[in-house]
Amino acid sequence: MTTRFLVVLDADSTLIRNEVIELIADEAGRGSEVAAATEAAMRGETDFATSLRSRVQALAGVPTRAFDRVLSRIEPTPGVRELTAAVHERGGAVGVVSGGFHEILDSLAPTLGVDVWR
Repeated sequence: MTTRFLVVLDADSTLIRNEVIELIADEAGRGSEVAAATEAAMRGETDFATSLRSRVQALAGVPTRAFDRVLSRIEPTPGVRELTAAVHERGGAVGVVSGGFHEILDSLAPTLGVDVWR
């Protein structure tokens, strides 16, 4: 069957309720600092690129094994499974884009009915 249409979602705060970078920052004990930087960027108070660099720097030293703990804390947005099912029923596909962490999305996306992600 040919896909009739594509619905594309952002990952953080859309597909899932969380901001993955903040969950990882919690693992480094810097969650509140990173959350504040995220909020400031979303309000347009700081340049996104500068904000992102500072948030990523706050993750220094977090071991990759922390991804399993982060994954266990992910909260799918209510209704997302129903949304993906409805798109599929109508001949569509669901894509997710993220500037974030594929280590999380690679495990999570298939469980939520997502067809493609980057």
